[in-house]
Amino acid sequence: MKRKILIAWGNPYSFNESVAPLIPQLAEHFEIFLILSAYHLPPAVEQRLASWQREGVIGNWLVAPSHDDILAMHLFMRSKLDRLRRQNFDVFLAGSMMQVFERYLLDCVLPKHCVRACFCSDITYLLTHDGLARELLGVGGEKRMPSTGLEVPRSRAASLKRVVNKVLSRDIISEILFITKWIRKKIMSRLVWDPWKRVITYMNRYILPGFLVGRIFLSRRYDALTQLVTDGFEGLMFCDEIEANAHMALYRTDRVHVVQHPLQGNCRCQVTERAKTTILSPLSGFVGMDQLPDKALTLYCRDLKAVLNGAGASTIHLRLHPRESGRWPHQLQAYLRSQGMDAVVVGCDRPLREIVCDYQGVAGFSSCALRDARAACSRIFVVGFVGVSRYRYHDPKFVYGKGEGIGWIEEDGSYDPAIFQRNNYTAPQRPSVVEILRELKK
Repeated sequence: MKRKILIAWGNPYSFNESVAPLIPQLAEHFEIFLILSAYHLPPAVEQRLASWQREGVIGNWLVAPSHDDILAMHLFMRSKLDRLRRQNFDVFLAGSMMQVFERYLLDCVLPKHCVRACFCSDITYLLTHDGLARELLGVGGEKRMPSTGLEVPRSRAASLKRVVNKVLSRDIISEILFITKWIRKKIMSRLVWDPWKRVITYMNRYILPGFLVGRIFLSRRYDALTQLVTDGFEGLMFCDEIEANAHMALYRTDRVHVVQHPLQGNCRCQVTERAKTTILSPLSGFVGMDQLPDKALTLYCRDLKAVLNGAGASTIHLRLHPRESGRWPHQLQAYLRSQGMDAVVVGCDRPLREIVCDYQGVAGFSSCALRDARAACSRIFVVGFVGVSRYRYHDPKFVYGKGEGIGWIEEDGSYDPAIFQRNNYTAPQRPSVVEILRELKK
């Protein structure tokens, strides 16, 4: 008899990109109940859920209101608790265990015997705190954190100094405008958003769950730092050894595993191999912005031109982020065209795994898409841009952990020409998520 598994994902587009391929594999060993958040839910996902149910791959599924629709989400979760409790689940798998959506399940649904597991195939938040992560890993670094400062990776003064240093080394007018907006945003955040955020937090974690189910969902010690979990798990899975080692040191437990990426084995290049002259560049880092500073445009242009020249490609597809609401992708497209490059903004309706084999390579901002692309195709080259990625990450290469199969164009524009070669990339052999789940014990 199959054990019952509850799979919950608060980020449905991440689920669609890299977790969905696990479902048919899990169905061979578990009876599946799926619950997703409506947060930027791709329409195709609900269609797939319905299809899986018709085919008997999953038993039941629910879509909860987005976490930013607070009252609706709380009322929905309260209304489903009795139905979910009756399932008496044996295993719980989630992308994190710290959001209110997931805390309802953890604290109000799961029986004591239920095995709890968390799987993260994306870039992890812990490695974005590079000082602390290096300390945990026992490696050197220019920035270090005291062990008591886990929730604050850098002081506001240090953050401001870092931004000012960027200004002094870049196109002054454009960057002054950029930093002015940044400072204004910080001031407004302190005066308006921070107090409002506290009100929302109290409503979300104290008042509403206290009134509806008699519980409060306190943020635990490592929740904000990792955006994953603090304790109460039997298994924590990553696709990168350095990520796993850092979390193992943080939690001081051996219940952390390195698994193969769910998209391994997806490649169809050997069947459909043909001349390819287009580069895919997944856009990230500036989601919601209408304009990029001139220096960011220059960095993008420099690095994309290096990719085109190094690979002998002719066209760039700028792939929109699933949450994109700003106009900057079209600004970037216009700028690249003004520099003589054939750039086209494309949508993200289809998962990356379904289209990546149609490209010569994938290159761009240090986003989770680079890792997904590397796992999904064995033939493409994958290249990250250090320069433009520093607008978001202090050390863009470090946040990728070991960064297996990914080449880099450095901040100064230098690179190894070999990074643009199409090769048969072979990922390390590791256990699958399904294998780990089957072995976990309470």
